[in-house]
Amino acid sequence: MGFNLFFNFTINSRTPLLEPCLPDLDTRIDQAKELADRFGPNAVAWRFDPVCFYTDDTGCVKNNLADFLYIADAMAAMGITVCVTSFYDPYRKVDTRLRYLTKTGRAFICFTDPSPADKKQLISRMAGQLEIKHIRLHLCCEAALYNTVKSRYSNIFENACINGPLLKKLYRGNPEIRRDYGQRAKKGCRCTIAVDIGSYQDHPCFHNCLFCYANTEMDLRIKQGVPQ
Repeated sequence: MGFNLFFNFTINSRTPLLEPCLPDLDTRIDQAKELADRFGPNAVAWRFDPVCFYTDDTGCVKNNLADFLYIADAMAAMGITVCVTSFYDPYRKVDTRLRYLTKTGRAFICFTDPSPADKKQLISRMAGQLEIKHIRLHLCCEAALYNTVKSRYSNIFENACINGPLLKKLYRGNPEIRRDYGQRAKKGCRCTIAVDIGSYQDHPCFHNCLFCYANTEMDLRIKQGVPQ
């Protein structure tokens, strides 16, 4: 149809508790490969996002990092050179989901926030692992963390999910390249001005990821009091 396309494609580790309705990991990796083959690896940014730490009904602190290197190897083999990440941010609607799951006996989960020192150590390790694979690590709205690690690795950057200069480089034309200061600029968002063409309210997501800020099918069922 003549559209120039760019894909922010999220592939996290196998965590059915956090992402209950996704295809299995290898299927998602195959989907990323199809995008890279059809549109070029420079038109795909791999998001390992968000990094989640949480406790479940065992009381143990867990995370979703188990398959990070496995996914990174697959992305590198495709020629994808960007990994975008951030840490879990709390949202009121997420709290509502978690209370609902606990109340109905479906699951118990409590997200936890690592210390700044632990975050710095983790991001430094991820950057080092990606550097040898020629993948850049972009931090999404993590300005304070970025400022503590940027001098240690040459492959760490702040992120622009909507990146006008990159789109111009890839496709020429005249995309908007001015910074969008209406976003979370103070937290490190580097997005350029854009217009959304969808709606979380009108277009709910059926993956039902527990950490997501979008409206999920679960949110709609909770509001309507419909059993799941």
